[in-house]
This record gives sequence, C-alpha cells and structure tokens, in this order.
Amino acid sequence: MDKETLYKIVHGQHNNPVEALAELYFKGKVTSEDISIRLTLPPALRVDAWRYIAQNEMITAQEACELWGLSDSTLRKVFFNIENGKSNKFKENEYRKSGKVWLISRSAMYREYGEPRI
Repeated sequence: MDKETLYKIVHGQHNNPVEALAELYFKGKVTSEDISIRLTLPPALRVDAWRYIAQNEMITAQEACELWGLSDSTLRKVFFNIENGKSNKFKENEYRKSGKVWLISRSAMYREYGEPRI
C-alpha cells in the first residue's frame, strides 16, 4: 500500500483525494472494505470515491491497449479465447461485452500488466 498517499488522503492533505483513492483501489492497494469501513474518511469522500470508481472502472479494450501500450491483438486474443471457452487470465466479473465492444476493468489490467505506460 502506498502509505504516504493514503496518509495524505485520510488527513485531508491530498490535492485530488477521490482520484488518488480510486487509483489505489484499481491497483489493488486498498480494498472495498478499506474504503467503506476501515479508513477514517469523511462520508462525502467515501461517496465521491465510490462514484468515481463506478464510472471509471470499466474501459474499452482499445482504451486499455492504448493506456498500457499493448498491441490491439493482445486483448483481442484474450477475448477470442473467452468466447471460445478456452482458459482466461481474467475473472468473469472483470470483463464484459457491450454490443461489439469488449470492456475490461482497470483493476484487472493493473493486476495482469502492471502500471499503464501512458
């Protein structure tokens, strides 16, 4: 866990606490239980953080490839395997298809590919 960032968020010293808290969540450094119960956060910050996470967790596969510096074929192959019932590196709740567009969670991308390149 990034203790310095978390300290600044909890003590009201961070310039952008909502995005910083969401970033820690996407990276798996804080859990939903941390945000909801464990951390001493003002109620408004909790609500804003959950709203931000909900709005920004799922991104298109194309956007994920751009952010992580992957070729388009990387995630295309993963989703091809998913559609054909082959093994898959992502959990079922970390991806979905909306029409013809695949969506993937930022949390899954952080776990599998590390920090974004951009």
